[in-house]
Amino acid sequence: DWRWILRVDHIEPLGDLAFKKVFSSEDSKEVLAGLIHDFFGISPEKIILRNPYSIKAYCEQVEAEAESEDAAIRNVLRHTARDISARLELADFVVECQVRKEPDFGRRSLYYPFETYCSNYNEDRDEINLETLETEIIQSGRGERYASLRPVYSLNILGYNCFNDEHPLRILKLFDPELGVGLDEDFIKLAYFELTKDNVRTEAQAFWATYFKTGVAPDEAPEYIKRAAEIIRVVNLDQKERDMLSRQERGEELWASIELMKIREARQEGLDEGKAEGRVETARKMKVDGLDVALIAKYTGISVEEIKKL
Repeated sequence: DWRWILRVDHIEPLGDLAFKKVFSSEDSKEVLAGLIHDFFGISPEKIILRNPYSIKAYCEQVEAEAESEDAAIRNVLRHTARDISARLELADFVVECQVRKEPDFGRRSLYYPFETYCSNYNEDRDEINLETLETEIIQSGRGERYASLRPVYSLNILGYNCFNDEHPLRILKLFDPELGVGLDEDFIKLAYFELTKDNVRTEAQAFWATYFKTGVAPDEAPEYIKRAAEIIRVVNLDQKERDMLSRQERGEELWASIELMKIREARQEGLDEGKAEGRVETARKMKVDGLDVALIAKYTGISVEEIKKL
């Protein structure tokens, strides 16, 4: 399985930190521009990152989520931390990465591009390219609130089979299957790129697949993909990034331990009290090992106050 390839000199390219660092850093916009071009045929000259990466902001986001005991607040924090969102000259672009299959990902893959599309409603007309509007609409003032709506291109990078066919890339738009026609304009384009399939359309997409699977770029790959591979080399990370990655790796190990504990507990018949004791015992062991109290609370469901008493 390509997801378990041993990586020594670079970090997991589909990991949350690496993904955001590569595609939403102010000093590596050429990488995002290359990704947009290779999947949608657009060559953006100007990119404005809606959520630019910084390790300080990233750490604050992770800390806030870990310390929150309120599930609703954690959901809001996750919601505001979408993967990549950028504004191009005449369109918007969003990217989501989903390595493991989740039941609600299909809905999420629709939510972000449509939310982005609606977010531009009635925005400042100074930012609108008036040359693209019909003359009579400009003169009459009708439709001005809608004129600010821009096309949205969405790319979803998937680490599992989403569609039951051999095609790794599928690009969807609003379309009538009976008549075989769509809208005159591509208001929304949804792309799904499955890394589990090999029948890629273009050489550039094959290079991207190799990068996402291994973290390295072939010698023949474009410079922007080589730049992406260089960014995630361990030697190019600062100490805060290494510390955060180390903490996240421990969190993944804890998550796996908790999931195993849940499976074992599920085999017991109705021992609710025993399940609670098991979580307490797990929390106790985590605390003895010196793990952060907020992190223990996150993975066991026990409140911070209760853990402090253990």
